Amino acid sequence: MQLRTLEKALIIGVLTAVALCGFSVSAQNSVSGKLIRLHVKANSDSEYDQALKLKVRDAVLSEIEDKIKDKDLPSAREELKKMLPEIEKTAEEVIKKNNADYPVKATLAIQYFPTRKYESFSLPAGNYESLYIKIGSAAGRNWWCVVFPPLCMAASEGVEVENAAEAAGFTKNDVNYITEDGSGYKVKFKVAEIYGELKHKIFN
Repeated sequence: MQLRTLEKALIIGVLTAVALCGFSVSAQNSVSGKLIRLHVKANSDSEYDQALKLKVRDAVLSEIEDKIKDKDLPSAREELKKMLPEIEKTAEEVIKKNNADYPVKATLAIQYFPTRKYESFSLPAGNYESLYIKIGSAAGRNWWCVVFPPLCMAASEGVEVENAAEAAGFTKNDVNYITEDGSGYKVKFKVAEIYGELKHKIFN
């Protein structure tokens, strides 16, 4: 009798875990399919190259901000594709102004990102579409954020992240998920984070 009770408890626990994992992964997929990340990789980890990476980041964000503002995701993606040569040129100009001569390569790609927690929102580990900018040898540390919708710029400019996200088509559930608004969303986020990290380790 006790064994049956333990078996039932185990089955219920497994089913609950599977359901929670399914809901969490579904939430992560919903969010990842509505944004484009920004990934800038420095030439090296030297202090100079890391500072240069941030200058490139600022110049690129400044250039693309108005051109993808008020667009939906497909339109923003197409605009970024057209802008890739221009983005490379802008980055190289910044590099030359700072007395360096590194080449720059900008692409749109699907990449794995670890969990990132920003001031007013978080994104779990997983695969995301990204604007990937490689500076020189691209052997240095990364800078990650979100280029569409402009969540990072919204946060830095004092704009509500929730408003920027909803304007780009995020549902209320999506917004609650990335802001971890409520204990239920915090659990879902943590499950998705663990799932994304394990999946990456197993298949890469």
